[in-house]
Amino acid sequence: MLYQRKCVSYKSKANHQKFPIYYYTKEGSTMEIDFVVQTSERIVPVEVKAEENVKSKSLSQFINVDFAGSGMRGLRCSMLPYRNQEWMENIPLCGVGGYFDKL
Repeated sequence: MLYQRKCVSYKSKANHQKFPIYYYTKEGSTMEIDFVVQTSERIVPVEVKAEENVKSKSLSQFINVDFAGSGMRGLRCSMLPYRNQEWMENIPLCGVGGYFDKL
């Protein structure tokens, strides 16, 4: 939870609330997305992981099943270095502020 709060803090400072942040959970399921950021151009589901051992089952389900074919890409913030995958980007936690500056 500390890392999620830090991401919100970075986002708020970087963009002065230019766009809203939402939380997503699927009714009748354990699936949840930590943040869903909506800009004028796109929707970005965001998962925050505090360790290098990261599994983003909910993020994968959200993008690859629930919104398959939409072209949506997710964002995972973690202790891992930057990695660009087909369906999501992983950015290190120290890069969250810069990422949200670009949205």
